[in-house]
Amino acid sequence: MRFIVFVWVVAIICLAGCRSDRSASSSTNKPIEMLPAIAQIPSTMPSSTQIPLALSTPKAEVTVTASSTASPSPSASSVSTLTLNPTIESFKKKGYTIEEKHVFTRIFEGIGEVTVTPVTTFSTENEFPISLVLIGGREDVVLTPNRPSGHSMFSSFEAIAFRDIDSDGPSKGFTDIFVIANFIKGVGKEGAIPYSDVILYRNNTKGEFVEDHPLEEKIARSMDNRTLTVKQVMEMVTPLSIKQFIGDYKLTDPNEYYGSNVRITRNDGKSIQFDVEAFKVMGGDEGIPKGNVHTGSIDGGIAEISQDKAIYKSKNSNFTMTFEFFPNGSFFIMESGPSEFGANVYASGLYRKKE
Repeated sequence: MRFIVFVWVVAIICLAGCRSDRSASSSTNKPIEMLPAIAQIPSTMPSSTQIPLALSTPKAEVTVTASSTASPSPSASSVSTLTLNPTIESFKKKGYTIEEKHVFTRIFEGIGEVTVTPVTTFSTENEFPISLVLIGGREDVVLTPNRPSGHSMFSSFEAIAFRDIDSDGPSKGFTDIFVIANFIKGVGKEGAIPYSDVILYRNNTKGEFVEDHPLEEKIARSMDNRTLTVKQVMEMVTPLSIKQFIGDYKLTDPNEYYGSNVRITRNDGKSIQFDVEAFKVMGGDEGIPKGNVHTGSIDGGIAEISQDKAIYKSKNSNFTMTFEFFPNGSFFIMESGPSEFGANVYASGLYRKKE
């Protein structure tokens, strides 16, 4: 009897152990009961669409989702705009070339963001060979210099700059545009040597660009080199200190047949006192041994200063001589009336200080 009871107890224990193993094995295949509860807990991290743009990292800014497209690069965008623009296309059909290295997009005060595109042609027809196409406003604007017909032949587009050239004037703080281009005349000894021309547009603070002819001509008169740089142009538009002009100056293009020297002995900001000595050889090489050398002078002349000029008026005739002073330290003399220096002797021209 005891043996039977013992066997029965052992059987019960074994049966209980097998059920326990089955329960443990089946529990590993069931879904974890805690996962749904964890998934329902609100996240404390914001999604990428909730991050303000200003705070996004560079990596986040260039990420492209399946529902969006990548933005083109600025250069690709500019090329696309120029290719599809009808104004640009009209110039291309007429044989103009886009100066791609000089295409710039910038914000102009009082106007907004504008893409400035220079177009050029080697044509010798009446149209001026350079224009600027401004794209970005309500409508395209074309800036073409207003120059007389019969212009020189276009050679190369050298530079375009965006500067405030009126730093002490009414349009202070408004960015202007100027272009440096080279041309050739095609005649004479230096006909094939390029020379620079400056085209300058002022931002008139009213949403327009207006060509400044007086300043263009002034820059041309100040040139003693055939070509110009942006730095040299900027030197010409800086504020003028007229009291700097004192000492000895010489004509910049003299030769053995003519020349002139000017000495400014006094400059009080209201007037200058000066001496001039000029000469002219008549008859070329044969004139010197024959004594055909004409000379003339003014001693102790007084010229009254008015803005960037000083004007001398002869007491003996209607002769006048105007000094036009430039910020780069040079000045230009213009004469009118019967010469006070004698027959065929003149002092007109560009002067620089002697070294």
